Amino acid sequence: MRQAIPHFMILLAACGVLAGTSCAPQRNASGLIGVPAPKLSFESYEKPGTFENLDSFSGKVVVISFWRTTSDPSREAMPFLDNLYSTYRAKGLEVIAVTSEDRPTIDTFRLDTHYEYPIYLDKGGKFLEAMRIYAIPAIVVVGRNGVIQMEAHPLEKSLLLEAIQSSLGE
Repeated sequence: MRQAIPHFMILLAACGVLAGTSCAPQRNASGLIGVPAPKLSFESYEKPGTFENLDSFSGKVVVISFWRTTSDPSREAMPFLDNLYSTYRAKGLEVIAVTSEDRPTIDTFRLDTHYEYPIYLDKGGKFLEAMRIYAIPAIVVVGRNGVIQMEAHPLEKSLLLEAIQSSLGE
């Protein structure tokens, strides 16, 4: 029994219980959860030459989908994200897609697809870098206060839905 206590304490510490977190899978690979989102700009695909940053969505919950046209999971998540956008937009949700791909690549992709949420171009990948996104696809949820609430894979739909509903106060 004497050895069980130190091992149990190690297990608790490893799970983060001593730090006040749970043993649930951590969705904080970037280490940015709880931190204000970076203020870097990205260009609107729909309005070339128009640049925005997350301040443009102040007071809203923002789901940022980091994606690529060549990523099957990215494309698979798009109808779900579009549905979220349609369902929760009136309650203060914005869904944006951010890619480091060029405009001609997106043009070709858009010939066969149409989604309501906007696409933004991150030329040079500076926004992805600032958000510490090293694997595509990825989803980041930014709360109404501009603080990063969650990050996950876009096909973790129940986790994403739970984070959105919580951030919207539902």
